[in-house]
Amino acid sequence: MLYSWTRQLLPTTITPGRGLLAVSMDADARATSLIDGLPKELVLLHVLPRLPWYTRPVCRAISKSWRAFIDASKTKQTAELDLKNRHYQLPLLRGLFLVCTSDLQVFITRECASNEKQVAYYAIERQRDLSDNEWRNFNTYQMHRRWRKLPRLQGLLPSYRCGARLIASAGRVYVWSDDNSHLLLKMDMGCGDWTWKKLLVPHPFNADAVGVNGKIYIPRASIGTSPSQEKEEMVLVYDMMTDQPHVETWNCDNLRMLQRKSSCKESGVKEELYSLKENMRVVSDGKLELLVYDTCQDSWGTYAEMPCPKWQWSELPQVQLLNGDCFEPASEMGTNTVWIDYENEVITWFDASISKAWVHFDYDPDLEGRDLEYLQFIHGSLYAIFCEDEDMQGRLQGKEGSSEICKEGGREEEEDERLWKRSIRKGSLCMASTDVVWEELYEIGYFEESFCMGSSVDPPIFHFTLMA
Repeated sequence: MLYSWTRQLLPTTITPGRGLLAVSMDADARATSLIDGLPKELVLLHVLPRLPWYTRPVCRAISKSWRAFIDASKTKQTAELDLKNRHYQLPLLRGLFLVCTSDLQVFITRECASNEKQVAYYAIERQRDLSDNEWRNFNTYQMHRRWRKLPRLQGLLPSYRCGARLIASAGRVYVWSDDNSHLLLKMDMGCGDWTWKKLLVPHPFNADAVGVNGKIYIPRASIGTSPSQEKEEMVLVYDMMTDQPHVETWNCDNLRMLQRKSSCKESGVKEELYSLKENMRVVSDGKLELLVYDTCQDSWGTYAEMPCPKWQWSELPQVQLLNGDCFEPASEMGTNTVWIDYENEVITWFDASISKAWVHFDYDPDLEGRDLEYLQFIHGSLYAIFCEDEDMQGRLQGKEGSSEICKEGGREEEEDERLWKRSIRKGSLCMASTDVVWEELYEIGYFEESFCMGSSVDPPIFHFTLMA
């Protein structure tokens, strides 16, 4: 009985002929082990890579041994370990949305729905800086449980007055601000990292940066060795694996990226790089040329040519590309050229297969009580953030004795009931009705009013993207 009781009390096995010192040493060894019976090398190579990236902070809280082990694994990142981590983590990350709020907080969608028994929303304290205006009365906003909060950016970037931009690819997330585009923040979720790493880049990033096949292409980057030297605009290429930039031999502006389905790729998709070029030999007979980049040959080739529209021709930055599955019915044309006329609220598409002409699609920004707040093309698909005329007080009507909102500390905040719902919707161009049909994908949460609701407050979602 004594032997059995001692086995349960001590994390070791007592064998005949062994003294108390040996028992104590075994107990100390067990206390510093990670998983009983497994060497740390096996845990590092076969257990840790299988743990989802968002569980790493939880593992650090298990014990001092686990904390030291998780931290040390970042410095011991070998090629084999990095490959194993990405093999298990990338399927969990691909296709997840990321949003950056105007107060520099980043959220990512969960890969599966949260527990339905939990409250639907949780309160987030809005971050402020010294330049923030006092007329912003809302101290919190409500995020839907489908969104997971990443470590805060506050203090890492100089200010959030200009907002932040995101690029997410192969499990890596890059964030920079227009205030200081030489400062880059990186989080490598693909290898299980949960912290932001500061990177100083010699040449600034800009809003036209495009992530393709593990590289970030930055057109119109100003290259110059000294302040007195005249700046030359070139294409800067930033390698996501080495975190090193280099100047590209070609110089193409207006870069776009498309994702296509591919049976040849393990991920099921392939990424293609395009460029748009305007040839205005004669003003009345302008041509728009679409170029595609051949990675193997390191060269550009003409993919398609089309005439410029005869009316209110937009600038090239407003020209975008869509995949064929963004149409109803799906278009057989793999790459479709569209441009946005914000003034007339239409999306114009070039029908390259039949009429060889431009076709208008109405994307009515004020539809059924929803205001289109943010329109964006991501990887060849059309997405938008809508602000819906549905405040939190109206959402909770008819639900007596229950609440979908998680109040911090049980405090009831009167202002929160005037917050407005935001959601991400995907747009499809309907060929029959020549308008855009919007399908809700994710509810983001409830935020304060913005300019589209008659207020002078900027939109709460500054930028959003999709993990490639």
